[in-house]
Amino acid sequence: MIKVSDFIFQYLVEKHNIHHCFLVTGGGAMHLNDSIGHTPGLTYICNHHEQASAIAAEGYYRTCGQLCVTNVTTGPGGTNAVTGVLGQWLDSIPGLYISGQIKTSTMKGTYPDLKLRQLGDQEADIISIVKPITKYAVTVTNAYDIKYELDKAIAIALEGRPGPVWLDIPLDIQGAMVDETKLREFDACELVDEVKHDLVDQQIDELIERIRQAESPVIYVGNGVRLAKRVDKFVKLAEKLQIPVVTAISGSDVIWYDHPLCYGKPGICGDRIGNIMVQNSDLLIILGTRLSIRQVGYAYDLLAPRAYKVMVDVDRAEMEKPTLCINMPIHANLSEFIDKLFDRTAGVNLPDFKEWQAWGRKIENKLPSLFEDNPSVQGYVSSYVFADELFKQLQAGDVVVTGNGTAYTSTYQAMKVKEGVRVFANQGCAAMGYDLPAGIGAVVSNQTGKTVLITGDGSIQMNIQELQTLITYHFPLKIFVLENEGYLAIKTTQKSFFGGHFTGSNPGSGVICPDLKKIAEAYGIPFIRVNEEGTVLKNAIQETLNMDGPAICEIIMHPEQTLFPKSASFMDENGKMTSAPLDRMAPFMPEELQVQCVYRKDL
Repeated sequence: MIKVSDFIFQYLVEKHNIHHCFLVTGGGAMHLNDSIGHTPGLTYICNHHEQASAIAAEGYYRTCGQLCVTNVTTGPGGTNAVTGVLGQWLDSIPGLYISGQIKTSTMKGTYPDLKLRQLGDQEADIISIVKPITKYAVTVTNAYDIKYELDKAIAIALEGRPGPVWLDIPLDIQGAMVDETKLREFDACELVDEVKHDLVDQQIDELIERIRQAESPVIYVGNGVRLAKRVDKFVKLAEKLQIPVVTAISGSDVIWYDHPLCYGKPGICGDRIGNIMVQNSDLLIILGTRLSIRQVGYAYDLLAPRAYKVMVDVDRAEMEKPTLCINMPIHANLSEFIDKLFDRTAGVNLPDFKEWQAWGRKIENKLPSLFEDNPSVQGYVSSYVFADELFKQLQAGDVVVTGNGTAYTSTYQAMKVKEGVRVFANQGCAAMGYDLPAGIGAVVSNQTGKTVLITGDGSIQMNIQELQTLITYHFPLKIFVLENEGYLAIKTTQKSFFGGHFTGSNPGSGVICPDLKKIAEAYGIPFIRVNEEGTVLKNAIQETLNMDGPAICEIIMHPEQTLFPKSASFMDENGKMTSAPLDRMAPFMPEELQVQCVYRKDL
């Protein structure tokens, strides 16, 4: 006989190769907590907020591609984790949540006719709360179902479009004794494969013919390629096809910046060359990205207007949404699709697209640089200059986590990702406070190099308590904080739309961030502050990266630094504000240069 809570974590280690747990303990999870503490092969990390535990689990999976487990208690323990669950749900990151719950006899669900809000102490119906943002969520009310539910939940988390799953375990079930030989088994045949494989084969043949006829094809790639564990195979496929590749921000590390087929990052806060290549394509092959509004822009009907659009996605709904018009939707697992396309193009005579590639490089060299679009100001460090210098110093095996806002937009525009360097952020939820917990998850699972976090002075406040987690475990996370006196992205919006009337975005309107140096001293973390570019900045970055243990480097930005290029609107001849197509980013280029950004073969 074995106690259910002991079985859970022993089974996760032995059967599912899960070796880390992020948690905040609680009375409603007391048996789970105790079992976690004495399960061989399982290391637990204590966070100081359940949101941090959830987000750390995301950072962990993104870095190593292996599941960990997040353990929280009942009531607010579960609800505190919801933002992290939402981030994983929207970005297709698998996660396993196991929560404690009050005993079944005092669960309000045991008495459905009473319509109670609460019966047990600190009770919350967490399953109803998380069900819309998980692939599977259930309360385990029969101790002999525990093996079945663990296997089923993990299988669902990983199959098809990945995502989080949640098992809620009442106290009496946690502490129950069971005979392992009599536990209910899960049969993987319960999961239905909805992909029509014969149709996929036909569509691949048609796509190959489309490639043969194309003059300016582009592959648009995202993090789905990494989730499918096909990064290396994808690069070989692109090289075989000789088709220029642009990356969704989520896929910026799928192909390195100086690869001859890498042509930028499209989107409303992407780069000019990436958008120009997409807009001039006559065949757009979309792999591993759902093409969110951030990518297609608000004039989404103008996306790649001449292109025949082919999109591969395991989630059919993503190809049918109103912001896209896909000519050939291919409902398939990306791993299967890449393998089949690679095999079926063997020996096929394909164009080399050299003229198209050369045109793209010629245009790229004519475009304004980020440093021209965002001039530096003496006494401050441009976030673009910082990101450019940081990525020069990184090496293969290093992992970079970014927050959102300025830490996200300027970093992804300026960074030059070397082969073997990883970089990620959460795209769909894009929560303030994501950065530090995600960095902790990354540093726990990164066994190959340095782990770097880029965050903002506003965002880091949202989970700043996790600096203690760094100190407790001596995690060597290198933190770069962009100090711009509040929320620069919001200030920029308020300047653009409300004439500079600031509300809740800077010191004059109620947002004052504390002295980060004093905070670092309180936690005992080494601290550097830099407000000068050139050698001073270079040395500060180098010193921070080379420190033992955690370190913080504060980058003093101009409080109203520009964030260009970006998608913009213009006033038409009738005085109506209209969203510009993605290849016309602000600040607008001279018209004589803009007209050159239209591809015409043989010109």
